Amino acid sequence: MGKWDNVIHFARKLRADFHEFTFKNPDVHFSAGIFMGNPHYPVGRFYRDAGKLQDDAKNSNERKNRVKIFNQILDWEEFDSKINLGEKFARVFEGEETEMKKLPSAFAYRILNLVKSSFRESTYEDREGNWYNRGSINPGRFSRNVAGLRYFLARQGFDKKRSEEAVSVIEKELIWDFMRSFDFNGDEDKIYPVRDYLVALNYAIFKNRAKASQKS
Repeated sequence: MGKWDNVIHFARKLRADFHEFTFKNPDVHFSAGIFMGNPHYPVGRFYRDAGKLQDDAKNSNERKNRVKIFNQILDWEEFDSKINLGEKFARVFEGEETEMKKLPSAFAYRILNLVKSSFRESTYEDREGNWYNRGSINPGRFSRNVAGLRYFLARQGFDKKRSEEAVSVIEKELIWDFMRSFDFNGDEDKIYPVRDYLVALNYAIFKNRAKASQKS
């Protein structure tokens, strides 16, 4: 129990230390559930609900060794990656004078849609006889989505310079994460769910809200 971001960082540290303690033995591991509630949430229910999340993580597949947070179940490596990505998303908007209460949910929707629509959803052959595998990136669509993100930020009050800086960071980090997380040979078992990005986005939203409440 504790402050929401401290709990997340504690979970990451605990898993990293445990992994080292067991000499990175893949057969020795644990699963976890991270539940977030308001300060007045009953402790008994808090314990029960967190336990339910842990059970979900354990029973999500045969491998176990996972964590459930923000209603998503990820393996520990992907959890680390998405929290790091969430930190970078949050920093993009640090110091902005835009209406942060309105921006996060719309921003999250835009990013999630950008990610989802940037990958081919099925394996197919185009008119020229070129084959594309499910899970491979669609460069043209990704570029159009990034352009749309620039327009979206401009409408939220970002000036051109700040908008370009923000999009540059987002674009770079998403491309890096795409290359790291997705299997471009079309192996469906190795393609991480697009909805895993909700962990990064929710983390950024929570962090921005926490900072906004401290300023008010």
